[in-house]
Amino acid sequence: MKIRIILISLIIALVLAFAACSFGSEKETGDTQAGETSGEEITEDETGEAQTWWQTTANYSINVDGFTTTAPAVSETSGEAATIPSTTKPATTKPATTKPVTTWSSTTRAPATWSTTTTTRPTTRVNYEGQTRVQSETETVQLKYGVSRTVTKDVIYAVNADGSVTAIGSQNEETTYNRLNYSAGYSDLLPAAKEHMQTYKAFINEVLSRTNRMRAEKGLSALKLTDKLTEQANVRAEEIAWSGKHSHARPSSLIDIKYFSSIFKENGLTSGTAGENIGWGYNTPADVCTAWRNSETHYENIISSDYKSIGIGVAPDCDPAKGLCWVQHFYSE
Repeated sequence: MKIRIILISLIIALVLAFAACSFGSEKETGDTQAGETSGEEITEDETGEAQTWWQTTANYSINVDGFTTTAPAVSETSGEAATIPSTTKPATTKPATTKPVTTWSSTTRAPATWSTTTTTRPTTRVNYEGQTRVQSETETVQLKYGVSRTVTKDVIYAVNADGSVTAIGSQNEETTYNRLNYSAGYSDLLPAAKEHMQTYKAFINEVLSRTNRMRAEKGLSALKLTDKLTEQANVRAEEIAWSGKHSHARPSSLIDIKYFSSIFKENGLTSGTAGENIGWGYNTPADVCTAWRNSETHYENIISSDYKSIGIGVAPDCDPAKGLCWVQHFYSE
């Protein structure tokens, strides 16, 4: 009996030893055993070594009379027997994931085209209407016989809405005459002289009448008005009016000084006695005759018994502000 018990103990010991060797080998290799519950968590024991729950597929049982396999299944973990129900987890099938295929396409870009953009900025318009501007202006005009006229004035402009201007008046006007370049001979002056003979005919006749009355007062005969002397006197009046030389010496160079008598010679009157009265700035025959009467030398020519004929000339000064120029030519023939 004792021997049988000893043999049974030895058999059990051998079986346990054999199982321990099998389990240790599996643990070292880490291979999954048949019947293992897939997906169980791996934990750590106190030593830090990985431990795994195991379940065997074979059930070992030893009877006293021999080897049988009728004993219930024995599970083992960490050397302690435990009963763990077999759990079979359904296989999980992950759906296949199909990634979209990215297709690269070649893009052909049109060549760049350069274009110029013109930006027009709006113009700010200023309404100048109602404003005025004053501008000093000078104008020089060539007249005749080398005489020029210069006008300086402040011109007043009205400014239109678009900025343009329109002259509406002037102020501070000043007119000057440049006579320094005066040059004219008898033939140059004759056309104007003939016009004056007609224009101032009434003035000429009135001067004649007043002169003869003064002579009559002295018991002297009246002077005869001739066309030749009157033409000559008007040439001389035009000469004074434009040259500005209010003298019995005519306009000439310093070398060739000419006196009034030279004009008688130019008109073909080369013999006899000649006399001349001149006046300027008088606008009527009465005014000029009164001035001559009040001047001793002029009055002597008027009442001289040496003279038989007379010519009378009248011409406006080139400067209208200076009035008329007057001439009396006395002649003994």
